[in-house]
Amino acid sequence: MKKNILIFGGTKGIGKEIEKKLSKNYNTISFSRNTTNSKNSFKINLEKKNEISNFLNSHKLKNIKGIIFSQRYRGEFPEYETQVMLKATENIISGLQNKMLKNSSIVIISSVCLDGAVMDQSLEYHTTRGAMDQLTKYMAVKLGKKKIRINSILATRLIKKENKKFYLKTNNKIRKNLEKITPLGRMSYAKDIANAVNFLISDDSSFITGQKIKVDGGLSLINQEHILYM
Repeated sequence: MKKNILIFGGTKGIGKEIEKKLSKNYNTISFSRNTTNSKNSFKINLEKKNEISNFLNSHKLKNIKGIIFSQRYRGEFPEYETQVMLKATENIISGLQNKMLKNSSIVIISSVCLDGAVMDQSLEYHTTRGAMDQLTKYMAVKLGKKKIRINSILATRLIKKENKKFYLKTNNKIRKNLEKITPLGRMSYAKDIANAVNFLISDDSSFITGQKIKVDGGLSLINQEHILYM
C-alpha cells in the first residue's frame, strides 16, 4: 500500500508540480480552495477556521508519510494572510501529528524574502514567512521525538504552467536579466521545487530537520556590487 502525502495548495502552480512528482511513488491527496475532477482532490478554505476544524475531524486520514504546505493567500486582508499561511499550517500540523508515520516529513514552501525585501509583495507576506521560519524551527524540535522532520524551501521567482507563456517570450526582459545574474544561468522552474520536496520527503533526508533550503540557482550569493560588472 502506498503511503499518503497531503498537499495543501496542490491543484495549481508549484503545488500541482509537486503533486505530479510525488504521485509516482506515493498516494497524493490535494487540498485547495478549488477542487479538480480527481478523486484525490478536496476543497478547503484555509481562511475559515471552522473548515480546518471540520477537515481535521472528518477525514479518516492515516498512513501519512508527508505533508506539503504550498498554499498561497492572494487576497487583500492582512489578517487572512496570517490565518492562511501561519495559523492554518500550525493547526494542521498539530491536528495531524499523531496520524503521521514514524520517519515522516513536513515541507513548507516559503520564499527567499526571508533574507531581504521583495518589493512586489506586501509587508504581511514578509512577516508571515518570517514567522513560518520560526514555526519550522520550533516544530522541528517539538516533533523530533516522534521522528517527524520539518523543513522549508525558499523559492524565488519561477516559471510555472500559469505564467510560462509570459516568461518564455523571446524578449522577456525579466527572464533575460535573471538569466544574466543567476550563477546557473537560468530562471527557476516549479519542477526544481518539486525535486527538492521529493528529496525532503524521502528517507534520503532522514537526518535533516529544521532547515531552510534555497532553490534559487545561486542568485542569493550575488553581491550587489558584482552586478555592476556583469
